[in-house]
Amino acid sequence: MLTEQLLALDPDSYYAATEHQLLEEIGSLQLPPKNMRAWMVQDKFYTSGYINMLAKMMDRLPTQAQGTEADSDGIANEQDITKRLYKNLSFAHENIIREASFFDNLIKRYESPSTPDNINSLTQDYVDFQQRVTEESDSQLGEAVILLWAMERVFYDAWSYAGSLLKDIPASDNDSEHIKTIRELVDNWTSPDFKEFVDECAFHVNALPVDSAGQMDSYEQVFRDMLVFEQKFWDLAYEI
Repeated sequence: MLTEQLLALDPDSYYAATEHQLLEEIGSLQLPPKNMRAWMVQDKFYTSGYINMLAKMMDRLPTQAQGTEADSDGIANEQDITKRLYKNLSFAHENIIREASFFDNLIKRYESPSTPDNINSLTQDYVDFQQRVTEESDSQLGEAVILLWAMERVFYDAWSYAGSLLKDIPASDNDSEHIKTIRELVDNWTSPDFKEFVDECAFHVNALPVDSAGQMDSYEQVFRDMLVFEQKFWDLAYEI
């Protein structure tokens, strides 16, 4: 399957993106509050770009795919797959808007710095990358579909790694707001609902036709570029 081919491209970079130092500190509850806040602020900026990416993807789909639910069992043809993709993108769009509010509430728990929060240049580059990939994707939206799945799969695996460390530390009534925030973030990105969404994104990657070596090269490049951004994005927690 295409997802398996992409995941096997660069195991070292994938490991770096999903078992980063930040995730280890989150899972062991060693991350200082100021670093957690710094990362969440940048992720909130990233979220605004993600919303635009999803909207552009939906706009590029054929109008007959919009507003009609596809049968999620036994996809029969390309039109049904497109309808199912639109349904998945709509779900993601609604969910990310909810998540933006979720982030707002979490960030308010932390002491604000004396200077305004600004988007980091790396975050802006990542957002621009998402928009560019979406606009330049092939007629099947292949590159954008791969980027969406890849970002979500990295997030699921990354927070699952943090969660695997956190499970050995029982929750306490005396947990600080910071510790509660960490637990909420881990729960958010390791939930069964999120895993189901990631699996649905994978379905659409594996449904993509790969008609040429050039097309495959393009898909692989998007995946590799995403891994670079994801590794560096965790580092933003320490840029205060």
